[in-house]
Amino acid sequence: MRWYERFFQRKLTEKRLDAELRFHLEQRIADLVGSGMAREEARRQARLELGGLDQVKEECRDVGGSHIIEAFIQDIRYGLRQLRRNPGFTAIAVLTLALGIGANTAVFSVVNSVLLQPLPYHDPERLVSIWQSYQGYTDVPVSTPNVDSWRTQNRVFEEIAAYRVQRSFTLAGQGEAQWLQGTYVTANFFGTLGVEPLLGRGFDSSEDQPVARPEVILTHALWAGVFHSDPGIVGKIIDLDGRGYTVLGIMPTGFRFPSWTDFWLPLGQMGKDELTSRVYHPLNVIARLKSGVNILRAQMEMTTINSRDQLQYPKTDEGWGVQVVSLHEQLVGTAQEALLILLAATGFVLLIACANVANLLLARAAERQKEVAVRKALGASRSRLIRQMLSESIVLALAGGALGLALAEGGLKLLPALGQGAIPQLLPIQLDAKVLAFTLITALMAGILFGLAPALRSGRLNLVSSLKATSEGSTAGFRSDFIRNLFVVTEVGLALVVLIGSGLLLRTFQFLLNVDPGFDVHNVLTARVTLLDPQYSAAGQREIFYRQLLNKVKELPGVEAAGFTDVLPLSEESNFKTRFAVEVHALSPGETYPAAELRIVYPGYFKALRIPLIQGRVFTNADFARSSAPPVIINRRLADRFFHGEDPVGKKINAGPEGPAPSWVRVIGVIGDIKEFGLAGRPKYALYFCGSNAEMYLVVKIASSPLSYSEPVRRLITKLDKSVPVSDVMTMQQRLSTSLARRRYSTVLLGVFAILGLTLSAVGISGVISYSVIRRTHEIGIRMALGAQKSDVLTMVVGQGLRLALIGVAIGIAAALAVTRFLSSMLYGVKPTDPLTFVAVSLILIAVALVACYIPARRATKVEPMVALRYE
Repeated sequence: MRWYERFFQRKLTEKRLDAELRFHLEQRIADLVGSGMAREEARRQARLELGGLDQVKEECRDVGGSHIIEAFIQDIRYGLRQLRRNPGFTAIAVLTLALGIGANTAVFSVVNSVLLQPLPYHDPERLVSIWQSYQGYTDVPVSTPNVDSWRTQNRVFEEIAAYRVQRSFTLAGQGEAQWLQGTYVTANFFGTLGVEPLLGRGFDSSEDQPVARPEVILTHALWAGVFHSDPGIVGKIIDLDGRGYTVLGIMPTGFRFPSWTDFWLPLGQMGKDELTSRVYHPLNVIARLKSGVNILRAQMEMTTINSRDQLQYPKTDEGWGVQVVSLHEQLVGTAQEALLILLAATGFVLLIACANVANLLLARAAERQKEVAVRKALGASRSRLIRQMLSESIVLALAGGALGLALAEGGLKLLPALGQGAIPQLLPIQLDAKVLAFTLITALMAGILFGLAPALRSGRLNLVSSLKATSEGSTAGFRSDFIRNLFVVTEVGLALVVLIGSGLLLRTFQFLLNVDPGFDVHNVLTARVTLLDPQYSAAGQREIFYRQLLNKVKELPGVEAAGFTDVLPLSEESNFKTRFAVEVHALSPGETYPAAELRIVYPGYFKALRIPLIQGRVFTNADFARSSAPPVIINRRLADRFFHGEDPVGKKINAGPEGPAPSWVRVIGVIGDIKEFGLAGRPKYALYFCGSNAEMYLVVKIASSPLSYSEPVRRLITKLDKSVPVSDVMTMQQRLSTSLARRRYSTVLLGVFAILGLTLSAVGISGVISYSVIRRTHEIGIRMALGAQKSDVLTMVVGQGLRLALIGVAIGIAAALAVTRFLSSMLYGVKPTDPLTFVAVSLILIAVALVACYIPARRATKVEPMVALRYE
């Protein structure tokens, strides 16, 4: 019979074992009687030879293995009884562990969802993104001819697909007009991702051509929310921007790539120039690697193709690079470092919690030493005692893990909300099987970790001295004190590392808040205005609408200035828009054209954002008039780099030197540099043109609260043209806050974990000092009887805790110097070894340690000498 059969059929097994042993006993008795021995003597002799039946049974159970499981279950039951008898100790230990395990579970749930779960596409590990690079710009979109070239030349991809995000469309005919976002995609886009439409069909290759029919594929959410899951929608025509689009298909539930899109359009509906010119770079590219091909090989292949293209098209392709990255890394890479740092921080918090519970168990072991000694005297082996203690620790850890799960469940409601805009949420963040397994393993490891030292200590208990000793005194000794002190030092060191990390991020955040973005974010209202109706197809018609709107807005009381721009600062919409050549700056041999951000603005924009004018003038309405050299305003960085101290006003710049004909523009002014790509980013070269796009951001500088103007501005737009959608209404201060979301998320969470670690460390120090005071009550009484003052006792007790804290701080500083370098990429304006942070955090921790020591020290000063002398 196998061990598990014996375990689950214990009664039957015991019955069989008992019968077999009795059979052997009776058989031996019969043999001895047969040899002439008296029956009573034969029975006695047979028992002597066989040994005690119970002992033999125990040996049989050990051989069978089921005994271990039974013993473990007994240990668990005993552990539960012990924990029930000490509800105070159990509550403190379970809560401490729950905080540590719960924090780890919550953060791991985010890590699991963002970093560990594969993308929800077929064979996601073979999906990559392909970008171009140019003069320090990375992740630059690709021209359509480049994509065609890569498709025909490569030998490493099964498919190369491309898409372009179109910002907005207006859906009409479904009640109130709605503002939606669409994406132009190639016909093989869905096939590359390995996703098929739920209803209807995808695009075919003919729809990649400029004559593509007006067709659309809807997301499941749009189909369900707006079209009420109409099963006959395929083939129907919907109104987008006043044009009829035939619905070809509906994608499955949850599929939305890019994550913000509402529907997809065939690539052939893009403009002809975007489909044919190597100058325009409108496309994002994804590809599926052939089986057995890795990213490194794909990168080498694409580099080779890119070099060939540069030789063939030197005017447009020279200086361009190409990058191949995994699609998963592309989507979640920016959050990876921050999440791993947070996971490490919660790991430190759990270690602090384990050290605290270990100290509690060591103190409790003193109370149980007689119980352990009795068990040892009755024959319990050292391994059995250790196993018993570890079983109790594991029970405690599992209870902490269960409560931690409940805390993590609550945290999961908070973390995504807190991290909105800071972490990519490709999949729902939830407590799935992987997270539960992580929690179970974490709890078991924690139970072994904090239970090991007390268990080993119990196993080495001296039987005689323990039975004689009192509960407080017997475990006292250098080794016990050393272990407890070691735990406290470890707690302080770990807490200091987390605190310094948090302090560095906090200092970074403080620096960023004090960074001058180059413009005024206060009392500025912004809103996106979209002119997609065919009546605004001509630039002149758009300019008339924008000008009328600005005139109306400026008439509102309290409005100081207003203007338009196609891209708002801090939006992080990078990727340069044009290369340029400067009239007075000839290219050196081997030098490529510099790249600049291109912005379309309306008169009044610079004034609305208080962007300083350094030289020349800003735009006026007269600048809308087209001329042979349209006016352009450059930023200070471009002027300093290419005009070498000369006055750039009046000079000419060729904005698009790789085009078929020079496109000369005339510099009329120089403005200050502004932070276009986040406060930590460095200003890039920028060219500002006067004009209007179909979609612009209205920027209004107001004397008072800007949000109170959102409705009046909406009414003005509706009054001018009720078909014009207004969206994305926010203050500039809100946009600044959004641009800091990721840093704020990491800073807040790390700060929470640092405070938690600091609190647990303070509790640990206080607990050890309190235990020390109790154990030294007799000594303190003698000291006071011999004349020691309360201040002497206070100094003695506080000094003991302070020494531990100082040692912990010293170790923590050394550890932090090694660890904080991993924060380098998340810091701004502060070094990983920032002395101010290290000193300030160390002082804070020492101050907290002093307070933690003072409470038990104060209690020690109230010891009555006569009472203490009788204390034992």
